[in-house]
Amino acid sequence: MRRIIGQCRWHVEQRNTRYLRLDMPTQVIPKYHARTIGDLPDEYLSDIGPLLKKIAIATGAEQYNILQNNGKLAFQHVDHVHFHVIPKTTEEDGLVLKIAENWPTMKVDKEELNKTVEIMKGRL
Repeated sequence: MRRIIGQCRWHVEQRNTRYLRLDMPTQVIPKYHARTIGDLPDEYLSDIGPLLKKIAIATGAEQYNILQNNGKLAFQHVDHVHFHVIPKTTEEDGLVLKIAENWPTMKVDKEELNKTVEIMKGRL
């Protein structure tokens, strides 16, 4: 993914969200200050989903990534929740991921998976 810093082409503000075009990818940033998506009130998330969809379609790319990182281990470099809409027109532009390198297959015991599912269900 090519990052261009400091070259904001335009920005638009909506009710709870603003979005910036930084020569691609476009960033969608909630006005509410939250460090991670878990800290962001649901009312702001309800505005962001439709906006991400509109921006993705507006890029004209048939394929794209919507990226949001939470915490330093997950590559969050700014302590304010934000989303990237990243057009993907070739294998080498936009966000470049190799499945075997980025998501190695793991063998997990079925009982362990079921326990994890039950824990998550209880937290929802």
